[in-house]
Amino acid sequence: MTLSHFDAQDFQESGTPGDKQTPTGWLDRAIARLPGTEVTQAVSFSSQLVRSFLGPEPVLVAQSLSSFDLHARNWRAEAETRLRAMYAADSTEVGDTGTETFEAINTLLRAPTPPPSNGAVYPTATVGNALRQAAGLVKTGVGTRCIFVNVTGGFDTHSNQLTNNTSDYRPLGQALAAFATDLGGRLDDVVLMVTTEFGRTAAVNGAAGTDHGTGYAMMVLGGRVRGWRVLGRWPGLGRGQLYENRDLAATTDFRDVFQELARAQFGIAESLVPGYTPGPGTGVV
Repeated sequence: MTLSHFDAQDFQESGTPGDKQTPTGWLDRAIARLPGTEVTQAVSFSSQLVRSFLGPEPVLVAQSLSSFDLHARNWRAEAETRLRAMYAADSTEVGDTGTETFEAINTLLRAPTPPPSNGAVYPTATVGNALRQAAGLVKTGVGTRCIFVNVTGGFDTHSNQLTNNTSDYRPLGQALAAFATDLGGRLDDVVLMVTTEFGRTAAVNGAAGTDHGTGYAMMVLGGRVRGWRVLGRWPGLGRGQLYENRDLAATTDFRDVFQELARAQFGIAESLVPGYTPGPGTGVV
């Protein structure tokens, strides 16, 4: 158990708590088990490749799909021809990445993401922009299988928690609602999971906030999800029921949820976590 943001995020996205030497992320391992090699199979709306996708599988990393193109207005065709030739002649990973990037650019140019449907209104926050683009990718049908959305905000509420939670969680809720509205019936083919690296302490601190804690919640929505329920055991808030007398007790292993969703969504039966045997299921799907 760790209460370091960086270590906890690394452990969760690799799927191997306590082991920082794992060379791949759990989503990279999931993509490797799916047919196809298109770079648009895996998309990360982030400024850089995230730990979940770390590994040999190609990933499209972008913050805005509308600007994912060559910025050579008057000589684009010539620029593409010359750059493609340069990357094709490079047998290293740099050459492969360049070639994959042009494949992604041309795929998106042939199938531009449509605007929101069904009257969906996304918040202007980062999460709203990312989920709007994610829904657009689903609707284009270009074969995207895994999408990572990096949610930023002041969730580390060591002080003034009530005010901070209002300003940060509200856009997240609005974005999730808009995503479901936007996809409509297509949500039956999608599963969306919201998670973080750890939770908060069970008691408030002297600055009207809470500090780093263990147990936390995941939110899952989608067509295969058995929703409208809270799953997991609730040991209580009594001092003897808290982990180390300060934290909510963790009763569900996040790796079991990852595996259950991969099985239900992609038919992946074998473990995605090295050295770990998933439990019988959490009841999410």
